[in-house]
Amino acid sequence: MALIPRIARLFKADMHSLLDCIEEPQSVLKQAIREMTEAIEQGERQLEDLKRRGEKLNTYRAEQERSLAETDQQIDLCLRANNEKLGRSMVRRKLEIQERIKLSERERAALEPERDKLAQGLVAQKAKLASVKEKMEIFVEEGRHETAQATRCDRDYSISDDEVEVAFLAEKERRAGASHSNE
Repeated sequence: MALIPRIARLFKADMHSLLDCIEEPQSVLKQAIREMTEAIEQGERQLEDLKRRGEKLNTYRAEQERSLAETDQQIDLCLRANNEKLGRSMVRRKLEIQERIKLSERERAALEPERDKLAQGLVAQKAKLASVKEKMEIFVEEGRHETAQATRCDRDYSISDDEVEVAFLAEKERRAGASHSNE
């Protein structure tokens, strides 16, 4: 790996680490969920594309097999008519069609493992996303609980101006009474 991309990746990682410390964990989790969802959607689109390519290859193969059957009939006709030149031309065409069928079959066979691997990856990504969502719900719930508890504590210790005024007057009277009794 080249040096510049490695340094760039290291710098980017350090910046991401710094931003993670600055940002709220909840917003970071939400962004991670959005990115995971986008990756899953992209994977699903790729899987659909692979399925369509497989279907197109199957359709192409069926067309080539029909063409092969027609070519066999034409070869039979040429041989019955003793037209060897045209018969050779048709045999060449038959060989070309057979090669196209083999090629499309190899391509279709190569798609299957790719499609299976992508499908398995999507299952794993969806499971991971579900796990992250569960953890986020727990995190959010704990945050709400802590906020509610902090609010209750703040409320318990919050003293109104009226309470301060009444307590001040009571202290004033108590001290005035204590100074009269000392005299």
